[in-house]
Amino acid sequence: MLPEDRLAILAEEQGDHDRDFQAAIERACIHDCLGQAEARDLSVSEAAPHLIHLQDLSVLTNTVNWIRQVGVEDSYQKYFVRRLFDVRIVNRMLENYKPGDPILTTYLKMVDEVDYIPLDSAKRLLESVDDPSVIAAALKVLFSRKDSARFETLILLIDNGRLSFEGGSKLLYSLVDDPLVIIRDLVDQPEYEVVDQLLADGVSRLGDRNLAYADDIVHQAVARALPHVRSLETKLDYYRCLVEVNWPEATRSFLKMNCSVLFNRRM
Repeated sequence: MLPEDRLAILAEEQGDHDRDFQAAIERACIHDCLGQAEARDLSVSEAAPHLIHLQDLSVLTNTVNWIRQVGVEDSYQKYFVRRLFDVRIVNRMLENYKPGDPILTTYLKMVDEVDYIPLDSAKRLLESVDDPSVIAAALKVLFSRKDSARFETLILLIDNGRLSFEGGSKLLYSLVDDPLVIIRDLVDQPEYEVVDQLLADGVSRLGDRNLAYADDIVHQAVARALPHVRSLETKLDYYRCLVEVNWPEATRSFLKMNCSVLFNRRM
């Protein structure tokens, strides 16, 4: 069959989003083989309205990869990539494909290739997907949009073992240039073991700053971090800092360390 004849057949509407999408992309492939870049891109644009209605995940991922590979016009590429994790697509694919399905796995790995994930999609992914790269990408969305449940979600993921403490803390502090930004947010969270451990990690990231000359928020972070510091020398340094600034609960924080060996050390 000649390309022109196939194009004529594919031009007929099928009345089904998946079939109309595939027909438009097949037309684009034919035009690309014929060296007709403008016609190719036009056919890609004709597929766009059907994108969020797709049921076949492999068609979606293969199409996005092909569009990038052949160099379709940037505006069309951005349209497809930006809608790759539209919440309607995310919901449908999580419902249609079982966890561990290779097709679903391929789709989810594309979170590392996109620069935009809607907030509602990120929350849906965090509810259902345990892949570390997906969790990391979705958490970044929550924190970048300053979602009110961002810290609660992070803590819950760590508590449930879906995210390691080390991984969660590293991700959290990688979001900012200055750990003080995160510390100031964390001290507003209720006292809780994971939160205080995150504060301990944050204070340790302050480097050579003189904690005694910091503000009260940092001193509060030091007090909450103290029981979770492993290094004995660091514990003593933190305690000295709290005493130096007359922190009202310095002794209470010291006693919470529950480390009697400290009393045998010279201050």
